[in-house]
Amino acid sequence: METRQRASVASGFGPLPINLKQWIDEVRLVHLSLVAVQALDPVETPGSRCPSDQEFPAPMMMTLLTYCFSIGLFGSHDIERSIASDSAVRYLCANQFPDANQIRSFRRRNTPQLKESLFNLFKIVWTRQFNDPSPSPYSLRASDPARHVPASPTQWERELSIEADLRIKMAMLIDSMALDE
Repeated sequence: METRQRASVASGFGPLPINLKQWIDEVRLVHLSLVAVQALDPVETPGSRCPSDQEFPAPMMMTLLTYCFSIGLFGSHDIERSIASDSAVRYLCANQFPDANQIRSFRRRNTPQLKESLFNLFKIVWTRQFNDPSPSPYSLRASDPARHVPASPTQWERELSIEADLRIKMAMLIDSMALDE
């Protein structure tokens, strides 16, 4: 297990690669990010709009952050810049252009829901990566049979929850450092 932990630190925060596009193609990851946000409990779903000078639909913002955090894009300024340069990110924004302050503000107000959305996405990708028997057009198969798979669902769900939390904390850290400049 100690070797596994050292290897996972080198590849990301935990059991997942820092960029999930290493495991799943971009189009499927965009789709699964949408699915993960739609799976949020309606009571927990963020408001229909985020307060700002220019309003953006909260589901769009939640999907944008879920996708960006899943590919290792954490800083609000980096996300803002990627809207102009990355076609998948631009698609998720529906050609709307939230700025870094709006992105950061949305993340702050919706951290618990964002963590749940990331966990939903990680769980979908994880189960499909490691030979989930359920048939799906988005089903993935592990290419490395020696890859470590935690012994129980409780263990891997805990690891995926920690992974979601660490990615949000990374976004907070990067944004804090940017504000200090």
